[in-house]
Amino acid sequence: MTRQVPLRRWNNGHGYDSQPKMSRAISKYGVEKISHELLACCLTFEEAKEAEIEFISKFDSVAHGYNTTNGGDGRLGVPCSDETKEKISRANKGRPNPYGTENLRRYREKHGAWNRGKSLSPAHAEKIAKERKRRCNKVIVAFDPATHSPIMEFESCTVAATVYGVSKNVISRCAKGGRKTAAGYEWRYKNEGV
Repeated sequence: MTRQVPLRRWNNGHGYDSQPKMSRAISKYGVEKISHELLACCLTFEEAKEAEIEFISKFDSVAHGYNTTNGGDGRLGVPCSDETKEKISRANKGRPNPYGTENLRRYREKHGAWNRGKSLSPAHAEKIAKERKRRCNKVIVAFDPATHSPIMEFESCTVAATVYGVSKNVISRCAKGGRKTAAGYEWRYKNEGV
């Protein structure tokens, strides 16, 4: 279970450095021998936790796989001790937070002044929302480039880009005919002609 883009999460095998069973398997067999499959995507956090528990149980991957827990919050059944929490806290103290409140305040001062105090009329706001929804939520389908058969459907380019770890602009350009493939697939908007 991850909130990250899958390719970033896998990180060429380094995404598992903190997971002993998987890390040892990668060291033993090599990262090129490990395959990844997305079993579900675009779930809420609660749905993802339930799905993780279900899949770990279904495949019995604690006893016969690389999971060390039964799933859920990623550490279900392995709570941190107070001593461990204190060590983590000490290790993170004093580290600068690039997204901290001071940087946020400076950004707001620099960039937020142009529309401060302005508000949209309800009709204008509704018009913008409708247009944004129409443009941003076109259902898009990934096709196998060899057989031209549909592989997977996504509610938008943004969701597809998140799953495959590429730019949504690349997928959109492919769907509009500007590129042949993106992330190894052909792309077409669902309600547009072939």
